[in-house]
Amino acid sequence: MTNDDLINQTLGQYHIQSLLGRGGMATVYLARQQSMDRDVAIKVMASELADDDEFVARFEHEAQLIARLQHPHILPVIDFGRADKRIYIVMRLVRGGSLDDRLKNGPLPSNLASRMLDQIASALSFAHAEGIIHRDLKPNNVLLDERNNPYLTDFGIAKMLAGTSKLTATGKILGTPSYMAPEQWRGDPVDARTDIYSLGVMLYEMVLGSLPFSGETPYTLMYKHFNDPPPPPRTIDPNLPPLIEGVILKALHKDPDDRYSSADLMAEDFANAVRGQPTTVSLSATEVPDGLDKTVIGEESPPAADNMMTFRPDTPPGGVGTPAPQPTRAAATKAGDATAPTAPPAKSGLNPVVIGGAVLGVIAVIVVAALLLLGGGDDKKVAEVPSDTPTATATHTLEPTH
Repeated sequence: MTNDDLINQTLGQYHIQSLLGRGGMATVYLARQQSMDRDVAIKVMASELADDDEFVARFEHEAQLIARLQHPHILPVIDFGRADKRIYIVMRLVRGGSLDDRLKNGPLPSNLASRMLDQIASALSFAHAEGIIHRDLKPNNVLLDERNNPYLTDFGIAKMLAGTSKLTATGKILGTPSYMAPEQWRGDPVDARTDIYSLGVMLYEMVLGSLPFSGETPYTLMYKHFNDPPPPPRTIDPNLPPLIEGVILKALHKDPDDRYSSADLMAEDFANAVRGQPTTVSLSATEVPDGLDKTVIGEESPPAADNMMTFRPDTPPGGVGTPAPQPTRAAATKAGDATAPTAPPAKSGLNPVVIGGAVLGVIAVIVVAALLLLGGGDDKKVAEVPSDTPTATATHTLEPTH
């Protein structure tokens, strides 16, 4: 009997009523739990897995761990067992479909995406704290209720399947290629940051309605996840705030050390980005939205606490004491050649005009001294020095120091 023949059959105390979904190694049904008189979802693993003793042992171990994950946004595991060479796991029934179904209608509003991300991240961080890595995070493993509240499911299924001889022989990939982190493709050890990468791919899709990478074969996707930077979200949606783009791209770093250290931190940053508030992601000055304090982002130094002034020979519009307006970095980039060198900031100290005036004054003194020596101290010679000889005075204005 194949899994397709299970409708109207009974596994243990569960009477199978209809098909809910099918994956590569499991089929999900709507079933009636007769002892509790309630509907449940039952996932039945592929029948050939029942003959793999290694898989059966791993399934029982992981199912016990998953059953202990009690969190408001983790789909509860009610039961698991084996009947007629069928291995199954029983979960709470959620009737709102999956996040994958929802995203077929397009991207989510930013506020809804933020709320869902916060709930998913909370569940993920809880599991990570319990030492459990999901390994196959994707929208199809996020179920929704009627109020768009998400519930993570299929924790540990990928780990249950890892090393199964039947899968190894057929060359099946354990995971979903579009959401797999580079270290998964390499077969490196995985940790919480591996799930963060998958969550970043999901967030990209939630915000933009498309995946960062696509390809006709798993190996095409593998090379893209290895080598290609994800298309910047603002190239797809120019109206997307730079802070939101920064959060998504940080989660999708190739190097796990450059990603978020926790799902909760990622969700918090995204929520702040949606509100236009500072995040932990560094942005260049041209990417910082108007009105946001750049000193929080860490790109600009705060203004000097005092009001020290330096001298300038030219008088700016507004009169003496009014600083000349300086263009912003972004405005300067737009107005001029971006490759042109910028002028160095004015330095404190004597102004060249002041120095020039002093030099002329010294020359005048030397001339007077020479005339005195030639005239033997005659006062009349002194009076013959031209009255328009430059002096060492200069007109100065005030400008804030840099």
